[in-house]
Order: sequence, then C-alpha cells, then structure tokens
Amino acid sequence: MSRPSGVVNPEGVPTFLLGFLARKRGRIENRDWTVVETRALCKGFLEDIEKTRGFSLLGPAVDVYLNDTDFWCAVLETVWEYVIGGYPVIKIDHRTERNKFEVIICALFYGDDDTVLQKMQHDVYGDALSILVGESNRYTRFAKAMLGDDASHECWGRIHKFDHRTLQGAHDLLAAVWRYKHDYILQKEIPDFQLHDSSRIELLWLNWLRGELLSWIDNPHLVCSIQLILANQNQSMGYAAEARLKLDIMNRFSYIPWRKCLYQKFKEDVEGKC
Repeated sequence: MSRPSGVVNPEGVPTFLLGFLARKRGRIENRDWTVVETRALCKGFLEDIEKTRGFSLLGPAVDVYLNDTDFWCAVLETVWEYVIGGYPVIKIDHRTERNKFEVIICALFYGDDDTVLQKMQHDVYGDALSILVGESNRYTRFAKAMLGDDASHECWGRIHKFDHRTLQGAHDLLAAVWRYKHDYILQKEIPDFQLHDSSRIELLWLNWLRGELLSWIDNPHLVCSIQLILANQNQSMGYAAEARLKLDIMNRFSYIPWRKCLYQKFKEDVEGKC
C-alpha cells in the first residue's frame, strides 16, 4: 500500500495557500452574446417569452478563464454569480498538485448532512492540521523533557513537514464530531448566528479543535499515534497508526451515531496492520 507524493508544510506555507486558493474566482470577461449564440438561445425560448425579456433574464455572456489560454466560453452571468448558502455553485480551482489540500466532504455519521458547515471546515483544513500536529508535538517535547531523551524517539515532537493525507482521516472524524455538536455550540456562542457568517463559525470550529487537543494531555495514546504517523509516513507502521487513531477517535466519541461500515473498516485495518 502506498500513496503518491503529497508532502506539505502548514507551518512554512501561508495559511491562505493551504487549500484555500479555490476561493479565488479567476479572470472573467463580461461581453455581449455573439450572433451565433443569440440565434441558438432564441431557439430555446418559450413562445410566450420575447427576445428582449429572455436576454434580460439571462444577462450578458461571461468567459471564465482557467489560465491564459483555456476558458469556459459563454457562461450565463446569472449562473456564474449564483450562490447557495454563501458558496458559488461554480468556481475555479487554482490549486496546483503541490498545493492541493482537500477535505473529502461526505457524511460520517447518520444525519451528517450539513454540507455548508463541511465546506466551512474545508476552508480552514490547513489550520486544523496545524493544530493537530502542533499540539501533539508540544506534548511530546514536554514528555521527552520529563522522561529524558530516548534515541528511538529522537525525531518525535520535531516533525513539521508531513503528507497531509496521513492525518486527513483523523481530521475528518474530529470535524464530524464538531458538526454533530454544532447546534448547541453555535446557539450558545452566537445566539443569532447565521451560516453565512463563515469567519466566526470557522473560528469556533478551530477553537473547539484546539480545546479538544488540550484534553489529549490525559490521552497520551492519541498523541503517540500522531507521532507514529509523522515518524513513519506512508509506511506500514504509519498506516497502522492511522487506523488506530481513527478507531480511537470514534471510540472516544462513541455516543455519535457513526456509520457502522466506517467503524468496521477501521477495526479491520487495525487488526490487519498491527
């Protein structure tokens, strides 16, 4: 089992580059419809819609450039500007392979259907990973200082450059925990909260995650798993630690109605790799 190369460094790359480049909409050019486009569109109008009325509803044409030479031609302006829950239905992904950070947006427990919150968590994915690694490293340095430096753990607590996919599963489970709790959390912190207030909600999510990591001082096995993952990235021992960490997180929050297929898969991974 192996992964293609995907090393990232959340502490060395500006936060706004960590997977958030997809927010940028790119270069666009508004223009009038060409003669050919006008004829084609008119054929699609209903009989009771006049040409002037039809084009006023459509708006002008928009050419959306993906780069200097390639572009989407004649996108409807009304479609290009349309948003749902504050998010555009069409957007350009400017991420290169090197900076391609991505959260897999999906339901992890029964009723986990709040895609707006999931997308907000996606937008601070790099920050969340920095908290996971940073707090784990801090605890590890503290433990090493108390117990004496062991040569077998020499790199523990010092690894900051890592393949983000090694911790993506753990991140996604913790993000799901927060989503499960979010109704209570949001109404307590922001009584009149609106989902479009993404910056405040993203901050609440990251603050909750930071608090959760602080509680790991009493759960050293979780910190140990992260250090094993960091020290053995994309190796058998690292894969085993990934599976163990995901299963431990699900057991830590056992009251959440996790999807049974996920729990079973992680359990089989632990049994097969340990």
